[in-house]
Amino acid sequence: MAEQERPHRLLRLVQEGNLDVLPGSMVEQERLQRLLTLVQEGNLDVLPGSMAEQERPWQLLRLVQEGNLDVLWDLPSPMAEQDRPRRLLRLVQEGNVDVLRDELRLEEIPEARSWRWGRLGDSLLHHAARLGHRDVLEFLVREMGMDTEVANGDYKRPIHEAVSMGHQECVSFLLERGASVDCLKKADWTPLMMACTRKNLGVIKTLVEHGANPLLRNKDGWNCFHIASREGHPQVLRYLLDVSPSCWDTESTTGRTPLHTAAMHGCSQVVELLLERCQYQPDSRDSCGVTPFMDTLQNGHVGIARLLLEKHQACPTAVDALGAQALHRAAVTAQDGSIQFLVSELGVDVNARATSLQLPALHYAAKVWDGSKHRADPKFHLLQEGHGHTIQTLLSLGADLQAKDGKGRSGPFRQLPPVHRSPPRLSGFPPGAVVEVLVMFATTLSFKLVLDSAAGAP
Repeated sequence: MAEQERPHRLLRLVQEGNLDVLPGSMVEQERLQRLLTLVQEGNLDVLPGSMAEQERPWQLLRLVQEGNLDVLWDLPSPMAEQDRPRRLLRLVQEGNVDVLRDELRLEEIPEARSWRWGRLGDSLLHHAARLGHRDVLEFLVREMGMDTEVANGDYKRPIHEAVSMGHQECVSFLLERGASVDCLKKADWTPLMMACTRKNLGVIKTLVEHGANPLLRNKDGWNCFHIASREGHPQVLRYLLDVSPSCWDTESTTGRTPLHTAAMHGCSQVVELLLERCQYQPDSRDSCGVTPFMDTLQNGHVGIARLLLEKHQACPTAVDALGAQALHRAAVTAQDGSIQFLVSELGVDVNARATSLQLPALHYAAKVWDGSKHRADPKFHLLQEGHGHTIQTLLSLGADLQAKDGKGRSGPFRQLPPVHRSPPRLSGFPPGAVVEVLVMFATTLSFKLVLDSAAGAP
């Protein structure tokens, strides 16, 4: 106990200035006088660490007793020190550069350069660039000496953040300070590619003028022209063609061209521009044999399909790698308008067969799940896609209800696989319960698919 009390007793003697009572080994007059001065001034930052921690409660108590609130509030707080990074981050996010300049001094906080936040480890520069605070960026780079090439966990640099949010002034500043114009983030995306997702022509021009390469491709094989085609911004595409005339001649790793992408996403102005200024082959196919014409009808863009027929000589009966036509692909996605267009206007055979199984479109619209592969609740073993309205459309256009596939099975009402003929008793279903699907044709014809859900039910 005496040993534990010794430090406190010595501190008290130092506080009182009672140097005569101090043990001889402690009597180092100059040192003790200095410690006494530091204690009296409350200068805990200079006071030796262990002594400062022991003195702190005494000092705070004395200040409270004296009512000296001014000095009390000015004392450094361990909690304040812990909150300092968060407080400085908030100032960066708010763009409060004046207060930030007062509180963030490199000589006092040299570790600020390495601070990181969030799951990906964003730096102060990432936050400033993302929120478009150019003055904060300038302070952090010029005065704090932070690296413009600092990367987070996704390899994003501050310029990626500024570009993706369309902050042109921040982009210009970072480029002027030496940021790499073609740096890669995760999946090999360049700042120019990210700019093309935002349709910000000003940012795109800034990047190109600083040497960005429009021909670079990401890990999926997409270049910036391909990305801009998906976003549907003709002005961006015209500019890219002006500065890099060959950028249109590109394919993804799956063989898809910008024309495929624009057609699939329904970007009619882009499709018109591509057909006018680029030299894509009619019915160019991706790795699955899909053409732009199939893509656009599978997604219900009949207007673009007309454009491809008129200006690109698309073939309405071309087949993909499995032998399916645009008709079959439209049946899968329940695009009734596309089906009407193909059959009524183009004269495509509504009963045309596809794949080695010789499946007509009616089968595609109402494909029964094979219970031997899918063990879901039998209530949902009825129609894979459930496109009742598409079945009605096909029937109204003359689809053969009795048509059989290559295995001799009829369309949406073919017999269920053997596994469904005598299913085991299911919890929640009383004996004899059935699940019915009713497909109406006009007002007089109805069909019913009955699924026994109890063993032995008739």
